[in-house]
Amino acid sequence: MARRVLRGQGITLAIRAKPEIGAPKSVPCALRRGATYHPWNSKRVRPERLTFATFTRIRTYELTQDHSSDLSKMPNGERVTVNFKKGDRWSAIGPGAEGFFLMRVGTDVYQAYQDMFDASAEIGATPAAGASPEDDVHEWLQLRCANGATGWIFYDEIKDAPGFSRPEDCGFGCAEDRKPGRRRQQTSLSGTTRS
Repeated sequence: MARRVLRGQGITLAIRAKPEIGAPKSVPCALRRGATYHPWNSKRVRPERLTFATFTRIRTYELTQDHSSDLSKMPNGERVTVNFKKGDRWSAIGPGAEGFFLMRVGTDVYQAYQDMFDASAEIGATPAAGASPEDDVHEWLQLRCANGATGWIFYDEIKDAPGFSRPEDCGFGCAEDRKPGRRRQQTSLSGTTRS
């Protein structure tokens, strides 16, 4: 999930009381200047009880040919080779990074790669023109705002908004609030900061 840093003066946004696209934006939420809302920012995540949630539509696929794939069985990452037969079904259950995604076969969950899509066809759905599996991913942040309100921000609505930038990066696994008067240095590929 790519988080953003809120930049510039503090800002008040209208956010949702629940993480639903159609829910009204009825909660006024004051955001702090320089605050980094990112899972790696432990100094903000713990005290403010931030919750990061990703909702993904599950899609079912059927193998169009016999296929062998090297997968990583979750949660321990054990490498296994799974031999599929034409007609076997599997479900794409979540996005990944670096070209992988999460899939389920029966009750087993694996980290898989593009070859599974190449050897399969989606069952029971006609994708909209120009749609991609990423369109089925909704990333949300639940936060307690500076004015005491609590609600949810839908990441897609703020990711390219003026006044938002990438977070301060203090190394892999670390993000922090922007220091007053400090210019942004390295950037991470994920995060949200208000400057």
